[in-house]
Amino acid sequence: MTVYDHFMFPVRYHGFLFVGDWAQGRILDVRLKRQGASYTSEVHVFLEGNPLNVTDMEVGPDGMLYFCTGGRGTDGGVYRVGWTGRVPPQIQDLGTGIDVALRQPQFQTAWARQQIALVKEELGEQWEDELLAIVLDSTADAAVRARAIDLLQLYGPQPTAELLVELSRDRDRRIRIKTAYFLGLHPDDPASRDRLVELLNDPNIVVKRIACESLTRIGSDKLPTETLVNLLGHGDR
Repeated sequence: MTVYDHFMFPVRYHGFLFVGDWAQGRILDVRLKRQGASYTSEVHVFLEGNPLNVTDMEVGPDGMLYFCTGGRGTDGGVYRVGWTGRVPPQIQDLGTGIDVALRQPQFQTAWARQQIALVKEELGEQWEDELLAIVLDSTADAAVRARAIDLLQLYGPQPTAELLVELSRDRDRRIRIKTAYFLGLHPDDPASRDRLVELLNDPNIVVKRIACESLTRIGSDKLPTETLVNLLGHGDR
């Protein structure tokens, strides 16, 4: 399976999960819709064949869906699915400088990370300054700010526990969700642990869930047992 985080397919497929069904000879597209702390899904057949013994798939740098077939002695092959429609040039243009890293499609792939690493190398000391400016700008788009936090965490310099605690008080839930996750990477910092405990009472249920998961990773013996037990009875646990 793979997530479509590119712009060369029609907008309706952006953010979709593509899943290979080897047994039934299908590729399914799954639309995920947030419901509480989790998701519901709407599933459709994207591609089918007889046979279509899909074994793996990935989105390429060109925004097309690549998949391979085979397994159990069957014939194998590699195929590419693309859209023949027109994508406006302004959508395809990632811009320059830090914008290239912020808008890089398929963010979690090896090829995308290599492109981002090149941007960091080109920017030098400006890399950190520009990302921090975006992260701290409460008027900027929250999705862009969250991506900037990701870039700092993955490519450095990693955000300090102090910065994450500050950002975890942001009014936008997307920033609180992101920082709640990364606070769990600071197991030896008492302020991070204390802030995660506070986030168990956040009004957003996703923030609560991520805070629970981060506290689990920290593994402290000073966890608020009563609060956690109460959350086990939450209707959206």
